[in-house]
Amino acid sequence: QDSLLQSLGFDRSQVDSAMNAYAEIIIESFPAEQEEDVRSALSKSELVFRNTGIGYVLGSEVTFRYDPTKTWKGWASVELSTSKRRDRENDIWYNYAIHRPWALKWHNYFDMSNEWQFAVRVNTTAGQAYTGWEIPGNDTLLVVEERNNRRYSSYTRVDLRLSHKDTFFGHPAESYFEI
Repeated sequence: QDSLLQSLGFDRSQVDSAMNAYAEIIIESFPAEQEEDVRSALSKSELVFRNTGIGYVLGSEVTFRYDPTKTWKGWASVELSTSKRRDRENDIWYNYAIHRPWALKWHNYFDMSNEWQFAVRVNTTAGQAYTGWEIPGNDTLLVVEERNNRRYSSYTRVDLRLSHKDTFFGHPAESYFEI
């Protein structure tokens, strides 16, 4: 880091001084009752994190398995779920960041000769939750919405896999190539 700073014409003490000044501006923007807590946390060399939040998850999956031929088998499924969390007793409930309320999956496996198998898997799922924000008009005001109130677009993933079953020092093993 120091060599990068020197190559840009900066001295480490200049950067540290500027960062401390900027941090002071940010700290002063906190409400008075939180300012001391922030200063105390930043002055410690070891921070302690305690997660006292609570949450719940509820979900269901319906799966249809099939094997129409001796070499072709697979399954399709639909998942539906919900999950919410809150950080403290009287806080609002919000969506878990990595929660996805629905997913559709279709997996097919084709057994070939000599212990080879080809698989095609297609997964479509809702996007991850995120906290929305906007800048109304041409103003410099940044409006942050409720936590994780929006969701990214759904996406589809396609995996192709070629695998081979064998033994390795007398134990079952499988090698594969996947795209």
